[in-house]
Amino acid sequence: AGAITPEQARSHPKKNVLTRALGSESRVNCDYFTFSLQSGDLLLLCSDGLSNIVSDLEILGYVREFPEPEALCRALYRNRVRPYYLFQADLAEGTEHLRTSLATGLRIMAHLRASLSGPAIPNFCLDPPGRAGKIELAPATVARRARGATTLRAGDGSLFRYPDPRPASGRKSIR
Repeated sequence: AGAITPEQARSHPKKNVLTRALGSESRVNCDYFTFSLQSGDLLLLCSDGLSNIVSDLEILGYVREFPEPEALCRALYRNRVRPYYLFQADLAEGTEHLRTSLATGLRIMAHLRASLSGPAIPNFCLDPPGRAGKIELAPATVARRARGATTLRAGDGSLFRYPDPRPASGRKSIR
């Protein structure tokens, strides 16, 4: 009684009203699912950022057609969907086998930054335990600072020296 179909839910005037959320009540009634993962399986967890733009079947189609992160980001962006976040899985007991190392995530991001244009590159983030807010993770681009120059690391790992501007005569530089 009172249930609506998935089609009706997609166009319902109150489709964006939250009925359950973590932290809003002392007890939370959670949905959970059990399934087996095989080597090579991919998980794409979507927040409401995709729900009004791309259907579940379209998302599944993207992941099946473009299993590599670069191709998936390109396809999403080409279809006017910005891949906003690449999230590191939370530290939850019993989920270690679902996480990749931060080093692997950073290598993926270095590749994406070297291969894609700005808006097609997601932000690599994680929510650390016990903290509020996301922390963005990025490949280290500043290799070292020395007086008058910065050595920078490009996405492919190569280094180059970027000189600071010389102060105009009679003016002090800002440090």
